[in-house]
Amino acid sequence: MLKILKFIFPKAVMASPGLFFTSNLFGLSTGLFIGIKTTLMASFFNAVAHIGTQGDQVLFWGIMLAALTLADEVSNGLLNYFYDCVNRKTTAGFMTSLHEKAGRLSPIVFERPEFLDRVNKASKGAEEATRFVSNVTGLFTTYIPYVLYMGIYLYGTDKILVFALLLLFLPVMLNQFIRGKIYADAEDRAARERRKRDYYRSCIFDMEYVKETRLLGKTYFFRNKFEDSLKKLLNMEQEADRNASLWKEAMAVITLLGYGEVLALLVSSLLRGEIEVGSFAAIFSSVGMMYGILEELVEGQLGAIAGNFGAVRNYVEFFAYPEKHQEGGKEEPHGCLECSLELKNVSFSYPDSSKMILKDINLSVKKGETIAIVGENGAGKSTLMKVMMGLYEPSDGTVLVEGTDTGKRGSYGSISAVFQRFQRYHMTGEDNLVIGDYDKERDIRGVMEQAGLSFQNEKLFPEGKDTMLSREFGGRELSGGQWQRLAIARAIYRERGILFLDEPTAAIDPLEESELYRHFERMCQGKTAVIVTHRMGCARIANRIVVLEKGKIVQLGTHEELYQEGGCYKRYWDVQAADYCG
Repeated sequence: MLKILKFIFPKAVMASPGLFFTSNLFGLSTGLFIGIKTTLMASFFNAVAHIGTQGDQVLFWGIMLAALTLADEVSNGLLNYFYDCVNRKTTAGFMTSLHEKAGRLSPIVFERPEFLDRVNKASKGAEEATRFVSNVTGLFTTYIPYVLYMGIYLYGTDKILVFALLLLFLPVMLNQFIRGKIYADAEDRAARERRKRDYYRSCIFDMEYVKETRLLGKTYFFRNKFEDSLKKLLNMEQEADRNASLWKEAMAVITLLGYGEVLALLVSSLLRGEIEVGSFAAIFSSVGMMYGILEELVEGQLGAIAGNFGAVRNYVEFFAYPEKHQEGGKEEPHGCLECSLELKNVSFSYPDSSKMILKDINLSVKKGETIAIVGENGAGKSTLMKVMMGLYEPSDGTVLVEGTDTGKRGSYGSISAVFQRFQRYHMTGEDNLVIGDYDKERDIRGVMEQAGLSFQNEKLFPEGKDTMLSREFGGRELSGGQWQRLAIARAIYRERGILFLDEPTAAIDPLEESELYRHFERMCQGKTAVIVTHRMGCARIANRIVVLEKGKIVQLGTHEELYQEGGCYKRYWDVQAADYCG
């Protein structure tokens, strides 16, 4: 608990310091006003009991009680207003921190199912963390001051009443800690099933899946999967609720005994003459409120803290996940000074797998050189590219980007890329382009022309660069090839010394290929370029071609050298030539 509080409270305060302290100030005043009201009520009732001798006191204490009640209402209203303002700011701050943390993690961790469970739990925890902070601050600024005030007041009235107050408090508090453990365990079990439920729902509703799902007539299939997953989640929740309710009922019996003990002690003190009638009336009328506030404190505040604890703990634990080494530092370059990329004895396997996807790769790419990586599906081409980029760290060996080990420092700042599964951002055309390097201003028109597109094309971009590229948001949709050209333009806009192209013609029809190859040649001029492709025509623009088979480099050279050499490369070329030429 202390570790969690130490971690999240600074984030909550920094999200909006002024609002945070203002809301807690009104929380403190609200708690004290409720307690002081009991004291004023005692004075008022005592004055009423002696109205014959203290008639003037009745009016005074009545006005004081009315003024305090009004102040309490105003303070409570302002508390609720600032509470909502603080919660919105705090939630945004927690989610921002979560996204920033995820951005600092190595992409390879997203291949691990247990990590995806952690992401799911942390996302839910970020939402719950705001309520957790609010409940904890409310506990210390509103409820505890009230309890302390009433404890001091009851101690001055009759010391035994304080003991009775504890009988109201301790059993329910114990219950909440037990409930916290129950719900934390349930949260751990539910994370993976919740991911399944969300995935099945996306298969039914998301645009990415809906066309094929409807065409196959399998909406019911995913609906059944969704319902099965939902039932499992509900069963987990019901089991946790059932166990928590049993503890609640057991502790409620002890609490009820404490409530009766308070009333019995009050009557006894009155009969012995230890308290006046006015004090008795004030305390008696406040016992119901006190019991309600204590119940709200324990079951509401502490209950919410206990219920949220598991999710918030997952949020905090996510930040302990090891991070990918970031840009910066004084890492001294080493290795080949003329090379942009070097791989030394590199092997790679995916997490939780003993199969080596890459095996003992040695490769040097000189500055300004263009190489192409070819091979059959499953040969490891895209994996090799991700390792070369520094997205994945090798299981063995060393990858140097401009002389710097990617295992010691990130390399993304010097790299631009077009991925095979490029992203179609649901944003304007301009935003889709400049996201490649959003803090720089470049010649948008020239960049688009290099990729064979133009924002002046009213058929594709009826509102120019401000055209929304998403039917879901009232815009228009591009074809697969047009989206790929826009992804290429994004890579050009991100001016970097090293360029990676992963299957850059996958969505382009054969008639456009030759034109696009000329674009690639212009893109690669003056840069180090790596092209991963299964199109042999695209590979020809490279200075050297790497042939990959079963995770190993089996051939390396120019097109002419490899074709004369025979082997895999000649076979790939001849098969594709036959497909194109007949």
